[in-house]
Amino acid sequence: MLSLLCALRQFSLVCGCAQSSVVSQLAIELGAAAAWHAPTAPSEPATVHVLVPDDTVVDSFCEAISNGAGNSLISHSDAEELYEPYDWEIEDDDPLAFRPQLINRRLWVAPMLCNEEAVPAPPSHASLRLRLLDSRDGNVFLATRDNTLHASTLMLLYLLCEHRDELTGRVLDFGCGSGILAIAALLLGRGPNLKAQATDVVQEALFCARRNAQLNDIDEDRLSLYLPWEMPSLRATDGRALNDVAVANMLPGPLLSVALELAGRVRTGGLLCLTGFRECDRLTVTAGFEEYFTMPAEASIRRDGYIALACRRNDAPLRIDDMSASAVE
Repeated sequence: MLSLLCALRQFSLVCGCAQSSVVSQLAIELGAAAAWHAPTAPSEPATVHVLVPDDTVVDSFCEAISNGAGNSLISHSDAEELYEPYDWEIEDDDPLAFRPQLINRRLWVAPMLCNEEAVPAPPSHASLRLRLLDSRDGNVFLATRDNTLHASTLMLLYLLCEHRDELTGRVLDFGCGSGILAIAALLLGRGPNLKAQATDVVQEALFCARRNAQLNDIDEDRLSLYLPWEMPSLRATDGRALNDVAVANMLPGPLLSVALELAGRVRTGGLLCLTGFRECDRLTVTAGFEEYFTMPAEASIRRDGYIALACRRNDAPLRIDDMSASAVE
C-alpha cells in the first residue's frame, strides 16, 4: 500500500485522445500515486495529470510511458508542484476537494493526500478509515461540493452504516464512479465472505474504483468491477448471485432506466438505497420502482435539497421479457 505521508509531485502528459486511458494505466503501473484526465473530443489531444513520488525521474518516467503506449505522447510538463504532508486546511491552490469526514461515528473518509495525523482520532475503536484519490479537477469520479462530499454520497454512506448488520453476503454498487460506496460497504461489512459488485458506464471510473480499492487494501477478488453490459446475465440464474444490499446514486432519468435491472439483482427482502434526486422527483422515482420494491412514504434521509430512499425488494417475479435483449443476455 502506498504511503500516504510521502511527498508527491504533479505533472501533465499530453497524448492522443484514444491513448489517454492507456497512458493513465501505465502511469499507475510505473508507480504513480494517481493519474486522471478529462474527456476530450476524439480529434483533440488529451491531458493526463499524474502524481508521482518526489524522487521520480520525470524524463525517464515519461520515456517508459511513451514506449509502453506506442510513442503516442506529444509532450509533458515539468513537475512544477511539490506536495508535502500537511494539515488539511484547504487553500485555493490545494489539490484536496474535501475535508476528512466522520460518517455516523463509524467511518472516517479522507483524501489520499491528507496527512494521517490530520485525521482526528476516532471516537471509538469501532471507527474505520477509508482513503480516496482526490483532485480539485474533479476527474477522479468523486463529486464534491463546498469542501465536503456530495450530499447524495454522504446519505448513502450513512445508510450503509445504519444497515451494517446486513452487509454479510453480497453488495451491488450501480453507477459506482470512484467506488466509494462499494469500498465502504466492504470495510463496514461484518461477514468474512462479503463481496461487492460495482458497475459504471465509464471505463475510467472502474479504473479509479480499482485504484481506490488498492489504496484501502481491498483484495481484488472481493470487488468485481463491470461495465453494465458485462454484468452476469439476468437469465443465467446460476451465475447471477443475488445481492443482499444494493445502492444507486444516479440522476432520476438514468435511475429509472435501470429499475428492472436492480430488481433482477436484489434478493427478496434485500435492501436497495437510492439517491441522486430531489424531493420533486420522489413520486416519479417511487412509481418506477414500486412494482418490485416496498417504497417508503417519505424520504429516508434529506440533505442539501437531495433525498435518499431506503426500500425493500418484494416477492414480485421479474418480468424479464419486458427488458431489452442486451440487458439480460
